[in-house]
Amino acid sequence: MNSRPLSALLLLAVLGLCLVDGWAAGPPQAAPGFYTEPQLIELLTKVFAWPAYEKLVFITASGQVFIFRSGEEKRVTIDLLDIIETLTRKGENLGTVTNIIHNHTRGVDFSLPDIATCGALRKRGFTGAFQLFYPQTRRIKTLKRRNHARA
Repeated sequence: MNSRPLSALLLLAVLGLCLVDGWAAGPPQAAPGFYTEPQLIELLTKVFAWPAYEKLVFITASGQVFIFRSGEEKRVTIDLLDIIETLTRKGENLGTVTNIIHNHTRGVDFSLPDIATCGALRKRGFTGAFQLFYPQTRRIKTLKRRNHARA
């Protein structure tokens, strides 16, 4: 009896299971946002209320909200390792983050540091939306993927 076809069949079956279970599918992708846009705007309006410091908000697929701030008016300075450790303590990681949002005033667009930060986070597993929130107008702007090439 020739065992070669049976071995090939078993190999294909195991490979199929791996793909179905996600073993070979690569890192997990962030699920669509937990909050609807009106809920998100309401949440961000509260987060970015006084004091008017710039903040960095991470929202996960499970709905957890992480707020990082450094007490500076025009920027957030925080170590990436601190962000990763904070997420990990709550059972999350950059791959489960659906939205990363920070605030700008007066319609200022994404800065070069914003684009570089997004690129660095993507290299470490972030697949969600990188966004700006404008508290005065209650608008959200999402960084387009093509802008990441500049970082």
